[in-house]
Amino acid sequence: MFASIEEEFRRGSPIESWRRVYRTYESVISASLAETGERWPSVLVGSYPSFAAGGFTVEVVLKSSDVAALAAASAWLESAIEESGGR
Repeated sequence: MFASIEEEFRRGSPIESWRRVYRTYESVISASLAETGERWPSVLVGSYPSFAAGGFTVEVVLKSSDVAALAAASAWLESAIEESGGR
């Protein structure tokens, strides 16, 4: 069965990812997340809020097969989140 789809795994570029966890609310950084997606359409933006004993956190994940776009988007987003009060 695998042999019938084996070639599909050889196509396309590998996907790289960047992830960080911030001690903030998703609502505090949502505008920055949206702007990242608008500025770099080849970068997928995901955010995963959670609450644990230590308080609220948001895991932010960026993914792309365009390494340069991923680097630019992650650098910009990290700076934007720091400016908005995310840590």
